[in-house]
Amino acid sequence: MSNTAQLVDFPLRRPGQPYPPQQYADFRSREALVWSHMPTGAKVWLVTKYDDVRAVLTNPRISSSPRHEGFPSVGRTGGVPNPDQVPGWFVALDPPDHDRFRKALIPEFTVRRIREMRPSIQEVVDQTIDAVIERGH
Repeated sequence: MSNTAQLVDFPLRRPGQPYPPQQYADFRSREALVWSHMPTGAKVWLVTKYDDVRAVLTNPRISSSPRHEGFPSVGRTGGVPNPDQVPGWFVALDPPDHDRFRKALIPEFTVRRIREMRPSIQEVVDQTIDAVIERGH
């Protein structure tokens, strides 16, 4: 980060506003990553461009674990939960633990398996939409 990098407020989603927040369009037009501070005061890099996101997500030196110091969280109840908060949650694990869980789940997400689940998923969606319509909002 250069000394001239502007520190911006972390763009949080606001009720009634489009998502992602409009600031992201500006951030994606910039040459470099955007230096931001969270509501907690912690400073983080905003990674908003596809190629940059892909580079971060595939870099083994960058941890997915919220247990590591400096992991960004929008507040006490925001961000990624710790693995002990959600049984079976492995998204926040780093390799090799993450890889072990992912490998075990791959058969559940084949095209064939998803097609088999479609009728029950459709039923849940239809019931949920019907309930919302019934309430009138």
